[in-house]
Amino acid sequence: MDSILSLFHQTVIKNANKPAVILNEQVLTYAQLENISNSLAANFIQRGLASGQVAAIMLRQSVYLPALILAVLKTGAAYLPLDADYPSDRLSFMLHDAQ
Repeated sequence: MDSILSLFHQTVIKNANKPAVILNEQVLTYAQLENISNSLAANFIQRGLASGQVAAIMLRQSVYLPALILAVLKTGAAYLPLDADYPSDRLSFMLHDAQ
């Protein structure tokens, strides 16, 4: 079974210039999504994010959210999606529980 990253890479090869993410007037192609996620992943690794760790992501609706998620997965870490509308005690619990 192929991983999500492998399947995404295959899709990038086949559809590089096609829209991958569309939000309102913003559009990212598969190639742009790949490039952004690779750059973010390299930055995350340089900052110490590693396989087995958890990266919390709290981002309101954004065309860049899929790139962030892919970047975290490319480091080997897991991502923890957090909703900014949750009460702070709920967010604290989720962060603590993810460790």
